[in-house]
Amino acid sequence: GMILTYKGLPAESVYHSTCGGTTEAARDVWGKDIDYLQSVTCNYCVSSPHYKPTQVVLSSTQISNSMGTLGISVPASRVSQKGVIAVTSLSPTGRVKQISVDGKTVRGLEFRSALNLKSTKFTWSVQGDNVVFQVAGYGHAVGLCQYGADGAARAGMDFLEILAHYYPGTQVAHIFEE
Repeated sequence: GMILTYKGLPAESVYHSTCGGTTEAARDVWGKDIDYLQSVTCNYCVSSPHYKPTQVVLSSTQISNSMGTLGISVPASRVSQKGVIAVTSLSPTGRVKQISVDGKTVRGLEFRSALNLKSTKFTWSVQGDNVVFQVAGYGHAVGLCQYGADGAARAGMDFLEILAHYYPGTQVAHIFEE
């Protein structure tokens, strides 16, 4: 019988698995600024298996094929060359907002999806014919961090405090009169 609201209207309560220490603002992921979907510090998701960076190794051929799904034709022989893949924009939390692939700009979210990476919080290095990604977090990182909410509850916060932390400025309202 309760609903999360912002200025009296239902709030879009988006969530993700693991932010890795800081959530992301909606404007930096989807390009739309939403007052209550701002970046907040999260000290509670350290128990997540996705909190610390994990390694994802992809061959140049796998990356070339994946970029084809985005309409980018880059030969596998060029993928591992310096500068062919380059970050062009990072969010304030250090996540990839935009990346250039052989001169074509792609949103970090689309690049992540094409390569099946768990997050846009990544770095990489080239090792021979492979590209080794270090990926932290899991999901788009906007709104409530699920592992963070669990950690906050275990630390003694109640659901109202947790919602207020991840969705600043929102209120919980009763949808039925008591």
